[in-house]
Amino acid sequence: MSNPKIDRYLRAGILVLAGALVYVIYASIYERVIAAGDNAPEFSVQTDGGKTVKLPDSFTPNKQHHQVHMKNYAIFERLSVKLFDEFEAIADLQ
Repeated sequence: MSNPKIDRYLRAGILVLAGALVYVIYASIYERVIAAGDNAPEFSVQTDGGKTVKLPDSFTPNKQHHQVHMKNYAIFERLSVKLFDEFEAIADLQ
């Protein structure tokens, strides 16, 4: 003989467990993509000396640093074009 109250609790329990299973599957498959402008996760690191280092949640680019990096990048870009054949030769050796 079945009890309607017990049946209702069993159905509710099965529904909750099915929802938890769907969430676990979704969370294990979903890959969060980081986009430009996203905030970094909050974390801190403790040095060997015991000092705690914490990075800010956001980063604001510095125009002066950008100009320096672009000059260096221009050199890198020219070098990579000139050394393309050598890089290919190294890759063939591996």
